[in-house]
Amino acid sequence: MIAGGHGKIALLLECLLAERGDQAAGLIRNPVHAADVHKAGAEAAVCDLEAASAGDVAELLSGADVVVFAAGAGAGSGAGRKDSVDRAACVLVAGAAGRAGPAGSCRSPRWEPDVHGADRRRGVAGADQPGAVRRRRCRRHGRCDDP
Repeated sequence: MIAGGHGKIALLLECLLAERGDQAAGLIRNPVHAADVHKAGAEAAVCDLEAASAGDVAELLSGADVVVFAAGAGAGSGAGRKDSVDRAACVLVAGAAGRAGPAGSCRSPRWEPDVHGADRRRGVAGADQPGAVRRRRCRRHGRCDDP
């Protein structure tokens, strides 16, 4: 289950998971975004993380092997929205994941340096040379970050 299922990182992850045969689902706030999530190869579950209770989210996460928090308020949002999504929603999802008991883990995607010193998302993109980041491609859509 991927919280923030319509974001760039989530759509890329959904595409990669679908390509390797995994079943993914994305939590989305706006039902209009479900078509994009389906196109990436995942199921969509509508949930406004700013309004949902821990019990509601735990019910949606029930049965998930892994929970990934990839939601974010976005670059143009103010401090209040960043707090309600980037912090509070992450805490909500982590707590709900603990209640639901996913078999795997709850992670927020993070940047980490690779062996060459280039920043990259672990497991998503690799660097061919120092300072370079290449995009992973999937057979389904050409570029996973552009489903």
